[in-house]
Amino acid sequence: RKDDGLERKRSNDLALFWGSRYKVKSFNADMIGEYLRRHDIKFLRGRDGECIVLFQIDPRLPGECLHIVLHASQQIYVMLALLPAAILPRNRSPVEVANNWNVEKRWPRAYYSNDHGLILDWQLDFTPGICQALVDHFTSIFLAGVALCAQELYNASR
Repeated sequence: RKDDGLERKRSNDLALFWGSRYKVKSFNADMIGEYLRRHDIKFLRGRDGECIVLFQIDPRLPGECLHIVLHASQQIYVMLALLPAAILPRNRSPVEVANNWNVEKRWPRAYYSNDHGLILDWQLDFTPGICQALVDHFTSIFLAGVALCAQELYNASR
């Protein structure tokens, strides 16, 4: 049959896709970059290879950006989000905001730094190795948690 060749090619294409996405390998910064490129997220590379992403919160707040830092530090995936002070509710202290987030949501973890403001973070140890699909999954989950927190804070501050 003519279709047998086409089916075999599709099967091979799927095997290549699944094989590369689910192959366990040593974690590195290129895996983070791969996720960001595939999702059309523009990013900068820091001095230590970290990926830095800036998101504008509101066009009416020029210069106020949500900073995301994604870093492969040895085999640890460090994900940080620095939230701009402009989105924090003015009637609550930043420490109270962080504590409430941790009680209600617990993830990503929130804390307040005098130098950097409200920070969300998640750190995962990939020492045994990781496949690209799981890096993608964890990155998506972190970004979704950051978006939820930023949206809640922004709404509460208005």
